[in-house]
Amino acid sequence: MSAKFPIGIRVEFLNSRYNTNDYRFYDSNLKYNEGGSGFVISVSDETEMDENSGIDEFHYTILVDGENIINVPESDLTNPNASLTEKVEQRLRQKQANKKYQDTEGRIGGSKKQRMAYKLVSLEDLKEIEKDEATAIDLIKKDKVYPRLNINIEIDNGVSSGTAFLKTKMREFYPPEPIKGTRRDIYVGVANYLVTQQENLYTHHQFTSFINYIKSNFSNVLIEVLDNELFENIKQLKEDRKIQKQLLEEKLAQAEANVMKELLSLKEKFPQFIERHYFDVEEVPSEDRKQFDVLYEEEQNLKNQYNNLRVRFIDEEIQFINSLGYNFFDMYAVEDRLIKDILGERFYNFLYDKNDYFNKAIQYNPLSEGEARIYLDKSSYSNKLKYVEKKENLLKEINKYLTLDEIKNFFVENSTFGFGGGYFPVAKKNKFFEAKDIKTIKDAEAYRERWEKVVKEEIDEDKKNAEDLKKKYSERDNDWSWHTEKKSTEKNKKSELKINTIPPLSFIKRVGGYEITEDDINPQFIKDKFGFKNVEFGQSLKDEEAKEHIRHFLGAMADLGDILDLDIIKFNKIGGLSIAFASRGGGKASATYDGLYKIINITKSRGGGALAHEYMHYIDNIIPKINRENYTYEDWASESKTDRWGYETTRKINNSSVSEIVDKIFEFINYGFDTRKGRGEKIKYDVFVDVKIPKNDTIFNISKRKINSNNELESIEEYLQRFFDLYPFHYKYENLNKKSTKQILGSILSMFDLDEYVFKLKSNTSRYYANSVAMSSPYWIKPWELFARAFETYIFDKLQKAGRSNNYLVSGAYFDREEGVYPYGIEREILFDLFDLFIESIKHYYDLKGFKTWTSKRVDEYFALEEDSTEKSGIIVDEETGEVLEKVGDYTELQKKFIKLAKMLNSKKNNNKKK
Repeated sequence: MSAKFPIGIRVEFLNSRYNTNDYRFYDSNLKYNEGGSGFVISVSDETEMDENSGIDEFHYTILVDGENIINVPESDLTNPNASLTEKVEQRLRQKQANKKYQDTEGRIGGSKKQRMAYKLVSLEDLKEIEKDEATAIDLIKKDKVYPRLNINIEIDNGVSSGTAFLKTKMREFYPPEPIKGTRRDIYVGVANYLVTQQENLYTHHQFTSFINYIKSNFSNVLIEVLDNELFENIKQLKEDRKIQKQLLEEKLAQAEANVMKELLSLKEKFPQFIERHYFDVEEVPSEDRKQFDVLYEEEQNLKNQYNNLRVRFIDEEIQFINSLGYNFFDMYAVEDRLIKDILGERFYNFLYDKNDYFNKAIQYNPLSEGEARIYLDKSSYSNKLKYVEKKENLLKEINKYLTLDEIKNFFVENSTFGFGGGYFPVAKKNKFFEAKDIKTIKDAEAYRERWEKVVKEEIDEDKKNAEDLKKKYSERDNDWSWHTEKKSTEKNKKSELKINTIPPLSFIKRVGGYEITEDDINPQFIKDKFGFKNVEFGQSLKDEEAKEHIRHFLGAMADLGDILDLDIIKFNKIGGLSIAFASRGGGKASATYDGLYKIINITKSRGGGALAHEYMHYIDNIIPKINRENYTYEDWASESKTDRWGYETTRKINNSSVSEIVDKIFEFINYGFDTRKGRGEKIKYDVFVDVKIPKNDTIFNISKRKINSNNELESIEEYLQRFFDLYPFHYKYENLNKKSTKQILGSILSMFDLDEYVFKLKSNTSRYYANSVAMSSPYWIKPWELFARAFETYIFDKLQKAGRSNNYLVSGAYFDREEGVYPYGIEREILFDLFDLFIESIKHYYDLKGFKTWTSKRVDEYFALEEDSTEKSGIIVDEETGEVLEKVGDYTELQKKFIKLAKMLNSKKNNNKKK
């Protein structure tokens, strides 16, 4: 074994040593920081145990900025010139060095630890990342290419608060990932460009100038980002053209002067022909105008050269824009179109200040006394004060006049107001009572009363505006309140049902499954017996936790394959499915399926119980791949496209028989047709959806009088019964998306003095679908989610019908919730039969045989879990003998009952055999 890094090579630190916050002092030659670099100046003669990592390895002395950093373990170093992929792999393997359960060979990509390892991605890094397109798709997101602004550094650098505010907003509106159709190199390159350029922006003026440059020269920004050599060439060409244009301009001015001089000469000789300008020259005999023609042609040639010599959008720029997939000559407002297409509408709106952020930023910037005075003078502050003074003088003046003529004359000269209503009935539409209409002293007094009220309101408004301007442009220091103040956000009351989340299991129960022995609990067994491509573990997962997850996962997969009698190995290999334990996903999600990487992730404490759901996502995502070209990771069997007449449905499934079964499942879910036999009949029960609608004060022709001619007082329930009989269109839940329906129903509430009301509307769908629609998020009615939730109930019932259970595979925790987002009752029975047909069809048409087991021994299992998801105690009972095969910790009371019950059932079974 030899040292990895030779003397003299530059190396980079993968970790930090003594980078703590406990304020202890350490020798400087022992400290180093992750990301720093230096040169190897010596290597230990032999390996020695490192006290931090526990690994036996070589140690190095590294020269960093003139100082020797000693005793650096080899695992903390990398070659900065190695490929990014190699460095990431080295970093990840190093993190798992002391763990018993490690990732299997073959990096899957997309895990949280991998994203962390890549840190920030530059355009140069992207070339390496693009070698694995899946990693590129998953990794290239805003957080990886556009770091958040460090406000403390901005303050230290003297950046004005308003400018820092705009920098944060610019990042906020940058798209979170490349917009569909946008090349990743453009997305990364523009982000790198913005980050680099904003480092030199300190003032509001500098920032707005930079934004104006982007708006006017975004095509140049793209060229600079993607092809700097071309950008420099274009820059030089433009400089050359500017000089050429300037020379042409001088020549053209001289040529125009020569033409004008000759024209005046001809005018003196031939006044009878030339009265106006050039056009009259044609009347002059050709012999006499030869000189003029020569000069005029020279002028026109120079003018054409001048006009054709473009400095903006030269040929090289146009070719570049065309190479991006745009036809330059068909594009209107080139820069605007490029910005919108590549960076999106939100970023475009920021650049053009649609949200008034640039004006808001001024409030946060510092203003000296002189600057404040200049801004205030440029504003309408002084005009506001003049208006106030003038109106106050008018209010004083009107009090001097008493006679009808005096008052009328004053208002005719000083008022443009017209009034209606009250004392001034409106005679005609849009006709108001004006000062000229005053005829009596009563008219005059009434007009004055209304006029004074309006003028006083205007004075108050002008004073307020003037005060706001004075405050806006007052002498002040930087205002960092936008950053330091915590934003108070009103928490909306949410349903207890959270997206992609189920309660953590308090115990794990498995009945009648094939035995998983201690020797089976390893990542390789998952690959060998179930056909998974790779196995991955999160950095936070302890060995004991990893072991128990593997144990229960193996049992769940065995039960899934067994209960479906499905060749899991072959089916998993079709898509190259991998499994991850606590290494990806986020928030409180129980488990996730990633179609890009074809991987299921089981979270550390909440993943148990969600495996059937996520496995259905895999089935849904992989069926479109089988025997079909043009497959992408975004394809789902559950998604369909309906023709414009609403009849023909197409799915991304090559096999028509499998596609037909999926259609049947969704014809029932979406439209309530029992499709188990033939075309299907409409379900024979009514489906209702409760919808809360607020009051609407709009008056519609549909009124209470139409419903009840006697105009008797009645309850809203009685009224609605008659209303829906007459207007069944508004009774259908599916018509609620029509704006008029919601408004009309809301208008009914004003008749009964109700602010809101829960309407019970009839739906044409299944109850399962209707209840899902009623949830606050569209997540619940995504076809793949409807498919997966229905599959959960199918597996649960399939196990139950066979006298089996496995709550790690499917917990059923939310099946009986009042929200009804899982099928129940007759709907569950219908879907059970349809999923039986579905599984049989994919087994038949994709040549998937029965489940392949490695043992004949079956067991019952029960494990009680602590709150932190670690196992407190557990038992494994032989299904045949009732004998406890394995025990973890002390028995709980429930476990004792479980053992007793198992023995009783087994005894009864043996007695039946004897009989």
